[in-house]
Amino acid sequence: AGTDYLAPAGNGSSLTGITAAQISGLIFTGAFASAAQTLTPGGTVTVSHGLGALPTIVLMELVCTSNNNNFTAGQVLVYNPAGDVSSGSTGWSVIKSTTSIVVRYGSFGFEYSDPTTGGAIVLDQTKFTLTIRAFK
Repeated sequence: AGTDYLAPAGNGSSLTGITAAQISGLIFTGAFASAAQTLTPGGTVTVSHGLGALPTIVLMELVCTSNNNNFTAGQVLVYNPAGDVSSGSTGWSVIKSTTSIVVRYGSFGFEYSDPTTGGAIVLDQTKFTLTIRAFK
C-alpha cells in the first residue's frame, strides 16, 4: 500500500509503514572531513568542503595532541562551537556556505568541562588540532 519501509510506532511495540519520500530528507548524501587544522590563539580556519551544497550539519572535533587539563594525547573531543564569549574571548563563530566553512575563534582558549571533575576549564589551543566534519 505504498509503504517502502517499516519503522517502530510509539514505544516500538508495533511497526508502521513509511514511504521513501517521508525519509528522504533524513538521509545524508555527502560527507566531508578536513585534515587536522593547526590552531593558534585568536585564529581563523577556512576549509573548502566540496559538497556542492550548503551543509546541513557542521561538527567540530578537537584532537588532543599534548596532555591538557586531564585530557590525554589522542583523545577526540566533540566541541560545541557556541562557546562563551563572556569570559575573555573564548567563543567561536562558524560560517558555512555552499563551498566552504570558516571558523573564527577567540584568543583565550576553549571552554570545556574537565573530564575528571566536571568543573569548568579552558583548553590550551596549542595542544589541540581541529577537524571539521560536514554533512549534506
